[in-house]
Amino acid sequence: MIGCYGQNGHVEDASEIFRLMIVEGAVPDEATFTSVLGACSHGGLLEDSLHHFRAMPDQHGVEHVREHYCCVADILGRVGKLTEAHELLNSMPLRPGAIGWTSFVGACITHSDGIISGVEGVENVLETNHSESLGKHLPYVMLANVLKKY
Repeated sequence: MIGCYGQNGHVEDASEIFRLMIVEGAVPDEATFTSVLGACSHGGLLEDSLHHFRAMPDQHGVEHVREHYCCVADILGRVGKLTEAHELLNSMPLRPGAIGWTSFVGACITHSDGIISGVEGVENVLETNHSESLGKHLPYVMLANVLKKY
């Protein structure tokens, strides 16, 4: 439910369901946090996203996985914090994969910032896309869109 609400723009409802879940004693798992972080990302709720991300291991005993890092990188990119998103993708203990880099390149295009970072992101999509099948043409379309902005 949290994921559905978040994907359909009902971020406050998603957050409320998560809050009630915790109050009722339900234990959130990896998938729950992926949904919560995704909802925060879609809603542009950076502080909420960071709060949940930081609380996962200590308060809930849930270790971060690639999807969690990518959700946080996505929200950082959406709100224009491209440097922070780039640093997170490069420093995370797990490889971000094509999905994480695609999100970053999209943020570079949206915010008309970071041609070097955008091109680096496309290079990373090319490097990782073979195993994630985003389509063999997507990285080249993304590169054209990055270069078109400048």
